[in-house]
Amino acid sequence: MKSLDVLIFLGPPGSGKGTQAEILTDKLNFTHLSIGDLLRENIVNNTELGKLASNYVKSGELVPDELIINLMDFYITELKDKNGIFGIILDGFPRTINQAISLENKLKQLNVNIKSVLNLDITNQKILKRLAGRGREDDKPELIKNRLKVYRNQTEPLLEFYSERSLLETINGDQSEADVSSAIINVLKAEVA
Repeated sequence: MKSLDVLIFLGPPGSGKGTQAEILTDKLNFTHLSIGDLLRENIVNNTELGKLASNYVKSGELVPDELIINLMDFYITELKDKNGIFGIILDGFPRTINQAISLENKLKQLNVNIKSVLNLDITNQKILKRLAGRGREDDKPELIKNRLKVYRNQTEPLLEFYSERSLLETINGDQSEADVSSAIINVLKAEVA
């Protein structure tokens, strides 16, 4: 049975997780699972999960762990057995310690390892500037500030969680897109060497 690697991208909203995940997806033949994209897709398609998640997303709050965990369990299990996929990049998941523990348990069940947790570190000033230019419904200034506060309170503790497991690598997200990509590739090469 082929081995499957999981990369986790952490970083505040607008840190470039989605952009970098797309670049790596092409280079490494990984599949990019963006929790934000999956939630928006479910909301647009008016699925049961989409209906439940919609109110949280509109207010800039995190969708409850149970909903997110069920959604990600489904996609990770589905991808585990697909041919030609060498890894999964998780973007926006896990967002809480509870989700991280659930993910660890799920991956153990599937006999899959976390290869690395990449934290894209970026200043609030740069985040606000980037997000203002995206024009998404959830990128209004007051929602951005709330999402950053939620990130700092609920997701930042994951940095210590993964650091204790010797999985965390921090990348300077204030650099250009190409420089961030190069830094990520160098970290991954160093781990393979």
